[in-house]
Amino acid sequence: MIIDLDSTHSDTYGDQELADFNAHYGTVGFHHPLVAFEGITRDFLRAQLRS
Repeated sequence: MIIDLDSTHSDTYGDQELADFNAHYGTVGFHHPLVAFEGITRDFLRAQLRS
């Protein structure tokens, strides 16, 4: 099994904890949560917010 880890931007709506404005994306959201995919099938495994 190959596990592919990546970070991404996740938009949020309303007043959610840990959400901040991201100038690159021009939206409010979580900054760079880690996302894990199985490397061959690209199936989603898990996402984890960073502190």
